[in-house]
Amino acid sequence: MVMLGLSVIDRRCTLGLGARAVAGHRYTRRTVKTTVEPQEGNRVKLCVEIDEQEFEKAVDAAFRKIAQEVRMPGFRPGKAPRRLLESRLGSAAGRSQAINDALPEYYADAVRDHEVDVIAPPEISITSGEESGPVVFEAVVEVRPVITIDGYRGMRVTVPSPNVADEEIDAQFERVRNQYAELEVVERSAGEGDYVTIDIEGSQNGEVLEGLVASAYLYEVGSGAIVPELDTRLVGTAAGDSRSFDAPHPNAEEGEDPLHFEVTVTEVKAKVLPELDDSLAAEASEFDTIAEWREDLLRRMTQVKRAQSQMAVREKIGEALAELVTDEVPEQLVAAEMQERLQDMAMRLEAQGLS
Repeated sequence: MVMLGLSVIDRRCTLGLGARAVAGHRYTRRTVKTTVEPQEGNRVKLCVEIDEQEFEKAVDAAFRKIAQEVRMPGFRPGKAPRRLLESRLGSAAGRSQAINDALPEYYADAVRDHEVDVIAPPEISITSGEESGPVVFEAVVEVRPVITIDGYRGMRVTVPSPNVADEEIDAQFERVRNQYAELEVVERSAGEGDYVTIDIEGSQNGEVLEGLVASAYLYEVGSGAIVPELDTRLVGTAAGDSRSFDAPHPNAEEGEDPLHFEVTVTEVKAKVLPELDDSLAAEASEFDTIAEWREDLLRRMTQVKRAQSQMAVREKIGEALAELVTDEVPEQLVAAEMQERLQDMAMRLEAQGLS
């Protein structure tokens, strides 16, 4: 008995098949007989019998394929007659090729004819006809289970509102204002959100680290871009102030010794935000007025939130229904779902430039 792995054709077989298979038989063509029988678990067995005359067409096609690959003196590729190929290679070569090439198609026909909702590649075994006569094979395949769910009537789920609040639009405007802000030198102490121009030197065990040495370096207080202790020390400093302090190395857990910093503040700068007016709209958007810009933001944000709300509804309903399911879910369905989620995550990361 020969086993064939036909994972390649599984995708083709599942298209448009939503009904659960039922036991029965059918003649897909006048010379091909198919039957389907339930098995233990979520599995069915498809039996396919192909008339010898019908299968002879597949053998002819197989020899034509072989003729493309085998060189015969006096013949161009693909032009050698079947009788010469049989004489040289034996008739079994064509029949074996025909079984490999044609059985996936006969299996796919049987799946479609019996509306079998397959969820995994089949296990196919040839029961007769490998050498001559009608070809008979059996395909055992896992199918989508029918799950009964009780208690779903009156089920409620909570999802985010698709409405856009004024505060959300204002937050978008605030982000744009920060993007178009200018820095202005101020005669006061630095606070969170201010910028300072500093000369900085970092060292470890008395050795200066080139990556931590800079002059006239513009730094945002509170950003935590270097070490948290730097931000703490810079709050309250003014132009001309100096600070000397130690700080744990970011990789202290890996045994790195502490760092030492010498910092001098040369300037304190405050961020000056532009007015939220028509001038900003003309500079930062495709609109001439704030009113037009706000209307466009509302429209686009509403579209996004409605799409997110629809996705949330589907996810919440799916989660709620899943909690009501007591039947065991086939491993193939779980694996397929995990693969789909991984592919979706990979696509989103690639879209964000993080692949």
